Amino acid sequence: MFGNAKTLVLIGHATLLLALPVCYLIVPHYFNGSGGLSNYGADVRTVVPFTLGFGAAGICSIMAARCYKKRESLRKPLLLLGILYIVVLVSTYPYQLNDFLDTIHKIAGLLLLVFQAAFGLWLAFVYKRSVIHILLAGTVLFGLWIVAVAFLTPSELLSHGQALAAFAFATLLISVIPSE
Repeated sequence: MFGNAKTLVLIGHATLLLALPVCYLIVPHYFNGSGGLSNYGADVRTVVPFTLGFGAAGICSIMAARCYKKRESLRKPLLLLGILYIVVLVSTYPYQLNDFLDTIHKIAGLLLLVFQAAFGLWLAFVYKRSVIHILLAGTVLFGLWIVAVAFLTPSELLSHGQALAAFAFATLLISVIPSE
């Protein structure tokens, strides 16, 4: 039933894209205030949808990678993507306990965003070039730029950049990935 890569990517990333607005509806001030989307994973009121979203994206990406036995160009990036989602998810729960765990979580989140930008550019320019894919990859980069600005300056835009990049990347990946 869920044996092909396209279905797995769709399920995983659609779950993430549905979970983020649910988190926002439950606790809107995290999105409009300081801090990033990970606040939703550390809050008892939103930990379930946050976990379902990131967990589904991670597990389904790893399972989709396994569908591409002969396509190394998709198998390895999907596997890494899935691992990064899981690392971000697992590091979300304790990141508020101390500075070391916070740093680990920030590095994991940054790695995920940078990888999504790089993988998105490759998907849009090399794997399946089209104007819409290039625009989506550009939107991922713009989201990453907002995140960088939010880290470097006092800003309340971190969640906005993260959400923009997540939605653009998921849309790009879902539209590009073949069934196999």
